Amino acid sequence: MSSANPKRNDWHYAGDKMDGTCLYFEFGCSCCPAGSRIFSWMVYYSCPSGALLHIEHLNISRMIYVLVSHLYMDPLVFGDYSRTLRSLIGSRLPRFTAAQTKSVKGSLDFLGLNYYTANYAAHLTSFSNADVNVSYTTDNRANLTTERNGVPIGEKYQKMMYLKSNKLSRLYCTVLQAGSDWLYVYPQGVRLTLLYIKEKYNNPIVYITENGIDEKNNASLTLQQSLTDNFRIMYYQRHLLNVVQAIKEGADVRGFFAWAIMDNFEWDSGYTSRFGLNFVDFANGLKRYPKLSAKWFQNFLKNIPRIKDENILN
Repeated sequence: MSSANPKRNDWHYAGDKMDGTCLYFEFGCSCCPAGSRIFSWMVYYSCPSGALLHIEHLNISRMIYVLVSHLYMDPLVFGDYSRTLRSLIGSRLPRFTAAQTKSVKGSLDFLGLNYYTANYAAHLTSFSNADVNVSYTTDNRANLTTERNGVPIGEKYQKMMYLKSNKLSRLYCTVLQAGSDWLYVYPQGVRLTLLYIKEKYNNPIVYITENGIDEKNNASLTLQQSLTDNFRIMYYQRHLLNVVQAIKEGADVRGFFAWAIMDNFEWDSGYTSRFGLNFVDFANGLKRYPKLSAKWFQNFLKNIPRIKDENILN
């Protein structure tokens, strides 16, 4: 859909209340672990106070979170697609036989969650099948954008605490967007996603199968500069804090996998994007060097620091 800034009075409705956020499930890919899907949290572009809910808004603007969450999770948990999904996708959505429903219902061993970022979502006020090539990419009936009123989503100035020599220290880091133009820092989205899954799908076992941030490859940097990735420490620390908070609120999270253990070939970005905790020197025999984030992660796993600043989750 268009990424142009939507009108300020556009809004989305999620569930049975207007809470300012909703969940968006992207379609899975061949590289994902079996049973997992990529998740991105969606924040309403705007939700006017006292807005009236009409049935057409319920059936159309709910699609931003209904579309793929219901497409994948509803059959696995409940044995069929939701009526909302069928009403919007129509004959393009296949029907289960009784045997298929029996086979698929409750067959989920765990949910693999790949969380990276968030977007603003605004209701697409006018939609005509004649105007678009209808597919799952248009079924959400939404405009997605990373900016609202000229301000990018996420937090520009973030404060974190980290463990250094067995003492809690503070690190101030300025970060907003990763090397990839689609990845903005929105750590609270992983907590909201986990809690949505808990409430909507009977609290399944969840493994966070991917979470990370990249920087663009810069051949002009020295090795020491390339290994200094305070922004990545900040990213992981804040996301892990939100995961812990979700667990405290009842989410059944069993594991967390950072993406990635080392720099690698990143899809259409190739070697120009670096997600690794360890630096790979592609020009000199693929030698590997731990970044600051790898050392931080090692200390974190050894010591499990106690974070006292609760405001960090806001």
